[in-house]
Amino acid sequence: MASNMGNRVSLVEEQLADFDARLAISDERAEALNVASLTDVFKDDLKTLNEELSLVKRALSNSLGMLESTRVKVPEPNPFGSARVAKELNNFTLDMEQYFTVAHARERDRVTVTSMEALRILKHTATVREYVKQFSSLMLNIKIMSEEDKLLNFMAGLQPWAQAELRRQGVKDLPAAVTAAESLVDFKLNALSKGSRQAKGKGKGKRAMATRNSKVAGQQVDDPQ
Repeated sequence: MASNMGNRVSLVEEQLADFDARLAISDERAEALNVASLTDVFKDDLKTLNEELSLVKRALSNSLGMLESTRVKVPEPNPFGSARVAKELNNFTLDMEQYFTVAHARERDRVTVTSMEALRILKHTATVREYVKQFSSLMLNIKIMSEEDKLLNFMAGLQPWAQAELRRQGVKDLPAAVTAAESLVDFKLNALSKGSRQAKGKGKGKRAMATRNSKVAGQQVDDPQ
């Protein structure tokens, strides 16, 4: 009897083991089905998003095409003629303002472009010190410019004699060029002052000589031989 019970227990254990195995297989199949269903859902969502994206792209393309066809070419402002003519300066200012308005330029862009245009036409017409002051003031509004371009623009506006002197000194960047240019002010003023003193000295010498000659001539008239 005990043997029969043992056989029955063994049979039940085998059946339980078989049931557990089948249950595990069923769980795996259910999980696989769930993943497959989720994948199908993701695929449907992705397809929908792609369709919506295509619609947006077409709408954007049509809008850009319409904008391109209706865009008005903004005429560039007339070049600035002379810094010494008030009418020229006024006309240039009006042209730049009209250009910026039509082009819908931002305020900081307006300042930068205006400063770069003014820098391009800036010339050394008075003293070197005044030119350096004007150049430095314009550069404060220009944030993006290479060091090489800064030096080239500074040299281009100088008078030929000042350019030649700075090239002789071999300046390599803007700070060195500014320092050298400012030293030219004293050099030129000293040269002019020295020339003026020499001219005055020559004038005094000529007047003294004329006075002596006049006195000698007078003595000869009063005392003829």
